Amino acid sequence: MSALETMTTSTHERIKEYGRAIERFGHWFDDQRKPDGSLDLPGRSCPAYIPVPVYAQAVGDTELLAWSLRFIADRCHRDAETFLHPPSKTLLPYRAA
Repeated sequence: MSALETMTTSTHERIKEYGRAIERFGHWFDDQRKPDGSLDLPGRSCPAYIPVPVYAQAVGDTELLAWSLRFIADRCHRDAETFLHPPSKTLLPYRAA
């Protein structure tokens, strides 16, 4: 019996919902990208806790994963004072990403 066969219905549904969430983010993310792959997010911040590396890993896009981690590392090096903090005091960063 495989691990998938032994999962409960609720576990199976949570996994399916996670997949749907990744897919929804992927559609939104694709709409925000320019033809060269950069982000077209005027007026929006791109803080260190944006889920691009998590998304890239989840969908197996190693090029996007490497690009996003390099971008985060560069920004952290240049402006750690503001980059690692949310743009609003009401937001909490998802630092696990």
